[in-house]
Parts: sequence; structure tokens; C-alpha cells
Amino acid sequence: MTLTIKTTKEDVLRIYNECLEFLKNNYPKYYDVVKQYRFSFGKKKRSYGTCYYRTKEIKLHMYLIQTVNNTEAKDTILHEMAHAIDQGVNGYSSGHGYNWKRICKQIGCKPVSTSSVGADVIKPSKFVMVVTSDEGYEYVKPVHRLGSRTPLNKLLIGTYLRGRVKETQNKLMVVTFADFQANQKASDKD
Repeated sequence: MTLTIKTTKEDVLRIYNECLEFLKNNYPKYYDVVKQYRFSFGKKKRSYGTCYYRTKEIKLHMYLIQTVNNTEAKDTILHEMAHAIDQGVNGYSSGHGYNWKRICKQIGCKPVSTSSVGADVIKPSKFVMVVTSDEGYEYVKPVHRLGSRTPLNKLLIGTYLRGRVKETQNKLMVVTFADFQANQKASDKD
């Protein structure tokens, strides 16, 4: 797994405006709904995008969006616009239900509620959980803040990954992202 940054904020803004123009030219009724929404960037780390109905805001979260290509970023933008359209046209949100899926298909995005795109990319974070071995560290997941009982650079005794008990029990550790990167570079030289 490698850290790759594919989509920038400038790309996202350009794609968002292209999506608005597409709706304006092809679905004016939908455009009238979406143009009422403000676009901004959020800080969530487990969501590509969010549509807020009460505040009429569509947010994309760069932590994950930066790990996908422009096509996937466009799909996420259209996904969130479909939520706004669903709420505006139907008067209520159907979540990821039938009406939302129908709108997704009309405007050209995948009618799915989650994405696994970027799942194999190591995302930068303050800390990471790793499996330790003689060969070095194996990336498990990002850790954004340490709990009061989570030690840094010490084995987490008694913990393991579900489905991998024998190979991971008592071998999990939380390290800084910088330490993880240094370990990766050292193991790449070997």
C-alpha cells in the first residue's frame, strides 16, 4: 500500500461547477434545488461527502477525497447532489432508498451508499495501528487520537485482528505516522 494523492481542492471545485452546469443544461428542476445548497469542505475522516438538509450544505471531506481520482470525486459530488434533489423534489429524504437511487441513475452516479475506492491506500493520520513482525510494520488502520489508555510504541497485549487471531495476537501497536513511514523506507531498502 502506498500513499497517493490524486484529487486536489481545485479539482473538486472545478468538478462541482461542472456538475452544476450539467444539471442546469439537462435537469433544470434539479438544478433549481441544488443551487440553493452551499458547497464547502469538511473534516470528516470516515466519509467522502455529506449533504446537510437543514443548513442546505454539501460538504466533501478532503481526507478521503484526496485518495481517489477525479472520476470518483465526481461520483461523490453527484451522490451528495442526489440527496439534496431527493429532499427538495420529494419533500423528504429517502436516505439511500428507491427515490434516491432513481435520481442517481438519472444524473449519472452510482446508486450505492458506500465506497471502497481508496480502501487500499494508506491515509495520513497522526498515528497508525500496525502489526509488528521481523520484517517491519504491516499497516492496519489510521488512528486519529490516542485514548487515555492507549500506549504509544508498546505492544497492545491481548488485542488482535478479528479473523487473524494467531498471527496478530499481542503483535498490534500504535505508532506515529512518521515512525511508520520511516519503518517502511527502512524495510524497502532491505
